[in-house]
Amino acid sequence: LTAGQNTHTYDFGFVPVYALGNKVFEDKNNNGVFDTGDTPIANVAVKLLTGSGAAIAGKTTTTDANGHYYFANLVNGDYIVEVTTPAGLVSSSGTNASLSGTYEPAPDPDGTPKLDNDDNGTKFDATVTRSKAISLGNNLPAGEDQGNVANLPDTLNDYTVDFGFFRPGS
Repeated sequence: LTAGQNTHTYDFGFVPVYALGNKVFEDKNNNGVFDTGDTPIANVAVKLLTGSGAAIAGKTTTTDANGHYYFANLVNGDYIVEVTTPAGLVSSSGTNASLSGTYEPAPDPDGTPKLDNDDNGTKFDATVTRSKAISLGNNLPAGEDQGNVANLPDTLNDYTVDFGFFRPGS
């Protein structure tokens, strides 16, 4: 094209991008909920996997000082969050002094209603805890704790995927 000419033959499609994340915490009373007395856990390794459990290149992070993690620039689809189980801790069970209970296995993070500040992790093996698959696309929750990240419209984020851990025998 030269100056002053137009063409209307180019089409550009815009695809929304999504994000997910939230908090890893020590569940001091093992009730499966982040509440008074619980503390965030910093520097925990977190991986994002496909809905079928395959690793996604470049989608690893660690939790910040407030226990938050965040994955951005995601397309709609299903994802699993995998957390390295912190040393000396086990996945919250929801029943004090027990390794089994309401939160082990953890509730579906896509359940209705989508809850924030509840434990969504289930022991996968001796070293990692995983969420069930999370669907990003339509009907994402709004108003949840976004940590230090608020750069996308709330309806394109899912900040409800939390992981609680407790210290057995405490």
